[in-house]
Amino acid sequence: MTLANFDWISLVYGVAALFIAVELVRNRRDFVDTLFTADDRALAVRVGFLWLTPFGVLIHEVAHWLLAQSVGASNVRMDYRFYWGFVSYRGLLPAEASFAIAAAGPLASALLAVAALVAALRAPQPFRTVLGVFGITTAGFVLVIYPIMSFIGPVGDFRIIYADRTPSLGAAAGVFHMALLAMSAWLYYRRGPMTPVRPSWGWQPAAPAPNPLPLETPPDQPTRPTQDPP
Repeated sequence: MTLANFDWISLVYGVAALFIAVELVRNRRDFVDTLFTADDRALAVRVGFLWLTPFGVLIHEVAHWLLAQSVGASNVRMDYRFYWGFVSYRGLLPAEASFAIAAAGPLASALLAVAALVAALRAPQPFRTVLGVFGITTAGFVLVIYPIMSFIGPVGDFRIIYADRTPSLGAAAGVFHMALLAMSAWLYYRRGPMTPVRPSWGWQPAAPAPNPLPLETPPDQPTRPTQDPP
């Protein structure tokens, strides 16, 4: 996949985020009220992915950029395109420095995902779903999808992290990688719904009408015996 393909994907996601913004403005009162419906959950999922993902990408690239600056790389440049980005630099660096630069982005993303899932445990709806979706999609991408992409494609952070140049650092990164993946999965499944999800449309069974109280009948009045006239 070329860089132009990623730009097109980012553009499509950006247009979708604008539509979500319009939908959120229209339904802002229903979205944050005490009744968390199925429609609210669907909107919260889209907000968590389309709105918060650019923030996660920014944190990832800034971590790369800061480490590259700190280890003395030259001509450090960060390209941020909302739903993806990259950091480039020049200069021949020691293997440990290259490892640190490559690991900084995935580490920042993984820690951000864990922080979002921890926050989701205490957040009310709909923010619980928003943070939970952002946390699990960020963790799933940086801990599962991105490593696969790194080894399938020509470049990628995990090619450097697990390179032969730094075997001991790569082994330590692998243990930490698996620990973060297990923690993210555990936190996600701990994130249960705080309020029941109720359908906001469709037929709802009507509550049965209460039984009417029986009418009170006056007690039988004793009848006086009639006397025939003399």
